[in-house]
Amino acid sequence: MIALACVPIIARTYTPEAFGAFQVALSLAALLMPLVTLRYELAFLRARSERWLRNLVMLVGAAVVMLPLAIWAALEIIVAIFLPDAPGALWMTWVLPAMLMGMGAFHAATQLAVRMDRPVLIASSKLSQTGLTQGASVALGALVFGGPISLAMADLIGRGTGAMVIVARWLRGVGRNEWQISSKRLWRAARIYRRYPLLNVPSGIVGAISAALPVFVLAAAFSEEIAGQFSMTTRILIFPFGMILAAFGQALSSRYAEMTRRGDPARRAFLLGVVSKSAGIGLLVCGAIVLFGEAAIVFILGDQWQLTGPFAVALTPYLLGMFVSGPINMVLVIAGKSVWQFGWDVTRLGFVIMAFCAGYLWTFPPVTVVAIYACAMLGGSGVFVWLALKHATGKD
Repeated sequence: MIALACVPIIARTYTPEAFGAFQVALSLAALLMPLVTLRYELAFLRARSERWLRNLVMLVGAAVVMLPLAIWAALEIIVAIFLPDAPGALWMTWVLPAMLMGMGAFHAATQLAVRMDRPVLIASSKLSQTGLTQGASVALGALVFGGPISLAMADLIGRGTGAMVIVARWLRGVGRNEWQISSKRLWRAARIYRRYPLLNVPSGIVGAISAALPVFVLAAAFSEEIAGQFSMTTRILIFPFGMILAAFGQALSSRYAEMTRRGDPARRAFLLGVVSKSAGIGLLVCGAIVLFGEAAIVFILGDQWQLTGPFAVALTPYLLGMFVSGPINMVLVIAGKSVWQFGWDVTRLGFVIMAFCAGYLWTFPPVTVVAIYACAMLGGSGVFVWLALKHATGKD
């Protein structure tokens, strides 16, 4: 609700071109994010003791600080050597690493809250993230500069604050005498849980490519304005529902992880019930968007966002796929089936590439290309649900 309430102001503060440039930077950050945490945060849910959890938290915290700094140094060298006459690329050299720190910290902190089994804490962090992101976007755009840097800084402020809300609450429950952190312990934790980066980092990168590809293709094949129109559509449609489904899924992941640790045979029935109820709600939401979404969105945003309404209708299959698979998106990792998670990510990427290749070969207009992409994502969600139900009895 906070995000949607701010959309009319943000849409009149920033141009579609600014949104397109920001979305390209955000997509690059999402592409690199698995490298920032090395996916060790996924091991939070499977840590057998609080001591190992503390070791993993410190390991991820060190990675979130050091790896973006390494990326910053690499970008400085690349820009200096290959793009010396491109001043427009300089803002990426420091904005991208800053966004990576915020994304990595918030994602890891959220997994920590899931391990703590505190849905209220997750909700508080989400409210902090969303409220500050939207508020900073409006303030920076109106008072400083209505460009992509302001949007990037607002994203960093929101994610950083959301992460601090969770970490501060977790630290209150950890006594000073319980901290026994050393490089030896961190190295041992990295070695014991090494299967998480080995498979989940490639899987995360492949999944991020699937999510980032539409923005890159639309910007390259059409224009930054078209990419900006698409980005605004995802901001008002995919982002709010995605946050709701992610929070719902995080709460369910905590319960499912507990069921997995004790070998509960009712896991499959539990997942099936979640999927069927969520899919039913998704059908109602998508139906409402098809009937009323196009006119309502264009009326709220203004005339410069004419394509957002058609894009919203075209994305309804993707949204339905989110409702189908979103609440159970951590199931394969929790079940110890990282190989199948990676296989699904590769399969979904294949669906996306085929969708955009079809759009390119037949020179479809951008709305048709997005509709084909959305149908491909819906197909990928169906494959994921099948895999999750098939491997719901996975053992550690």
